[in-house]
Amino acid sequence: MLQYVRHENIDKLKWDRAIEYSIAGMPYALSWYLDTISPYWDAIIDGDYKSIMPIPVKKKYGLRYVIQPPFAQQLGIFSNENLDTATINSFLRLLTRKFGYVNIQLNFSNRCALLRDNSPNYVLDLNKDYIDLKHLFSENHRRNIRKIEQENKLFEANELSNSAIELFIKTNEPLKHLVPQLLKITEAAKANHAGDWQVAVNEKHEIVGVIFWLKFKYRHIYLYSLSSEVGKNLRASFFLVNQYIRQNAGDTILLDFEGSRIRGIARFFEGFGARLEPYPVYKYKNWLHLLRSSMSPT
Repeated sequence: MLQYVRHENIDKLKWDRAIEYSIAGMPYALSWYLDTISPYWDAIIDGDYKSIMPIPVKKKYGLRYVIQPPFAQQLGIFSNENLDTATINSFLRLLTRKFGYVNIQLNFSNRCALLRDNSPNYVLDLNKDYIDLKHLFSENHRRNIRKIEQENKLFEANELSNSAIELFIKTNEPLKHLVPQLLKITEAAKANHAGDWQVAVNEKHEIVGVIFWLKFKYRHIYLYSLSSEVGKNLRASFFLVNQYIRQNAGDTILLDFEGSRIRGIARFFEGFGARLEPYPVYKYKNWLHLLRSSMSPT
């Protein structure tokens, strides 16, 4: 039986265990991650945490609605069993009884005939030798990597302070309003042994590019990437991703690039041999219901 459970009544130990054993477990759905990105999150829970769905509730101008938070590509329904269309529909029906406005991204295991709007994600299995993986690269990517190796102007830095990385981000990130949330997430991930920074420096030991890899079980997620103008000219993103593939080749790791609807970004991911793994998007809008549900939330 499905129940809508308010945040304060969620058993987070049971919650995290359910995510750990779910078919499509994602770090975005762990309780510590949800607490960071959506402090008011509630949940829909089937039975004794058999299947669960985090609900990222947002409150603004007295209205309560559900919207996908930044830095959480896929949420949706998580279960240790394959979900049929009827089960997915029952979760969404309960959700729309509670809220008049919903705009969320479900996870790849929630794809069904009911949900026709899908966004692209790209993933790459690293369980091959690096030479075999490199054969999957596009000719453009191989050419860029050859130039990087010939120029020899980029290096990985493993012992830089968090303050140096933060300064680089605050200086170079154009979307300044996202920086505080990003830094909260990366600090929480590191505290939970669930992520690391990868940093590229130039010959002067100046940071020119960074990637944050968010990790959960075998899935390593390309959560955030930033290059300075110098880094873009030196192809820092190509360098860092190629290094990560080289260092982890042969391991049971799924590189999750998070995808993009922007064709140029999608080509960057595809160029490393990544395959498409789409996930559904669900939207619901009823303004009168939004007003009524916000006035008397249950």
